[in-house]
Amino acid sequence: RDAARFGLAAGTSAALDSAVALIPGELLPEFLYEPWTMPLRDEIRTSSARVLERAAEMREQAGDARSAERHWRRLLDVEPASESAFQGLIRSAIRRGDRTEALRLLAVCRETLMRELDVEPEASTVAMARAAFRESDVSGIMGGTDPSMSVDRLAVSVEQAAAVASRVRRPGAGSLPLA
Repeated sequence: RDAARFGLAAGTSAALDSAVALIPGELLPEFLYEPWTMPLRDEIRTSSARVLERAAEMREQAGDARSAERHWRRLLDVEPASESAFQGLIRSAIRRGDRTEALRLLAVCRETLMRELDVEPEASTVAMARAAFRESDVSGIMGGTDPSMSVDRLAVSVEQAAAVASRVRRPGAGSLPLA
């Protein structure tokens, strides 16, 4: 807890990296469902999530995409419903030019937020994934302006894109028309 406070207060990459290195795995796993561990677990999970989010943001701003992505993924391990982590991973996929991954992440984000919190992703998250596509692609894939409708259609297109990608990348697979 003190390392997390120090890392956040100092606000430097080095301090945050030190705090990230000290983030524990599951705290007291042998007492997972004991009521007396819940407040401590929640406090550590919250401070760990704040440190990981800030470290990822700093790495992303510094142009260290690989470290930022590692921190975003670790944040999802700590806090599976962290929409900011999904946003960071979507941004990373877009920067790499991996549109299929951006859409897959949006679909996973939506599933997770619905399961954990019974909410849809924020409009800004959907808009970020939409930005990975040319306008003509967007209208053909998503249609309409209702964000929840768009996310549903994106999830279907992710499955279709993954099926096509697996056929294209598999050695010996028949060729697919690309036009």
